Amino acid sequence: LPQVLKRFAMLKKGLILVTGPTGSGKNTTLAAMVDYANLQRQDHIITVEDPIEFVHRSQNCLIQQREVGVHTRSFAAALRSALREDPDIILVGEMRDLETIELALTAAATGHLVFATLHTSSAAKAV
Repeated sequence: LPQVLKRFAMLKKGLILVTGPTGSGKNTTLAAMVDYANLQRQDHIITVEDPIEFVHRSQNCLIQQREVGVHTRSFAAALRSALREDPDIILVGEMRDLETIELALTAAATGHLVFATLHTSSAAKAV
């Protein structure tokens, strides 16, 4: 894992947004960051994905993985629930709608570290 991603994985709060086209490694990058945090931190991590692509085993962190359509009806519903469970890190598999984006920003602004992906074809479109 590159040093910059290790530093991101150790942040206490904020929003880490990984963007790119399909097949560019967005989910793989976030999975590696969760794995690194799981080894280096002692925190509560909640992931919300559709579908779950990487299964994480709790090591130093407690990891709870939720799949949209199986454990929750939507990304937004899962985020609302997660915010009541005192997570340190929240992974949002993909920010697909305005409500999910707003909840992810709220989570980051209220002291959580949020990892998320956004499907884009260019850096300008991500902004």
